[in-house]
Parts: sequence; C-alpha cells; structure tokens
Amino acid sequence: MSQFGKNKQIGMVLLLTLIFLFVLTLIAVSDSDDVIINHKMQSAIHAHLLIFMRAEWGMQKIILAHEGIFIDLPDSPIMVHAQSTVIKTDRCGNQTILIQSIGTDHAEKVVLNSLHIFARVPKLKKCKKIQLHQCLWWREAKLSA
Repeated sequence: MSQFGKNKQIGMVLLLTLIFLFVLTLIAVSDSDDVIINHKMQSAIHAHLLIFMRAEWGMQKIILAHEGIFIDLPDSPIMVHAQSTVIKTDRCGNQTILIQSIGTDHAEKVVLNSLHIFARVPKLKKCKKIQLHQCLWWREAKLSA
C-alpha cells in the first residue's frame, strides 16, 4: 500500500471521528438547553407558589379574625392585602362574607376570592340548615342574659 493510501485512510478516520464528536456535542448542547428550560420553569412555578401561599395566609388571617383569633403574618418581601366584606346577615345571625386576598411581589400578582358562611353557634330554633357543600366556619355567639 502506498503512502498516499495510508494518508487517505487516516484522513477518513479523522473525519469520521470529528463528525462523531460534532454529533455528541450537539446532543450535549440540546440536553443542556432542556435542563436550563426545565430549571427556569421550576423556578417560575416556585415563585408563583410562594405568592399564592402568602395570599392564602392573608385569607386565613381574615378567617381567624372572624373567629376571634388575631395573628400577625411574618415579614416577607411578598406583600399581602386581605379584606372582607359582609354580603348578608340572616335573621339567625349567620353571615355570608366575601374575602379577597391579594399577594404581590415585584413581578407577579395573585388574587384569591372566596365566599364563606360564618354560622352562629349554638344554632337558634327555626333557623334553616346550612348546606354541607358550602364553606362553613363557626362563630360562637355570646349568650344574652
């Protein structure tokens, strides 16, 4: 075999090796893009969950306040604004209350709205039964003498 044939064979092996390395590099780069995108998505979901949880805490604070339990939320860079509005009070003292809690940070905002019924306990005679599928909280009524 001549010198020219050996060089051609070595060149072909080198070319195949380079093509193989190029394909492996493309696979590694595309896999790393998937990892980066996955990491960004998980980070965004985690940030949204933190804002949602803060808004939920604001809602629970309002619910507990209607039950007579007052709490302070811990400091956080996520701001929460919660308010309640009495929609109606029936003749039995049961209150239907709309609660809105808004959690915000520098980039996102989560708004939670919920309608709750705070039932008077103990139940008075001739008062209608509140359906089980409704959100129900108990508010102990002071007994009048």
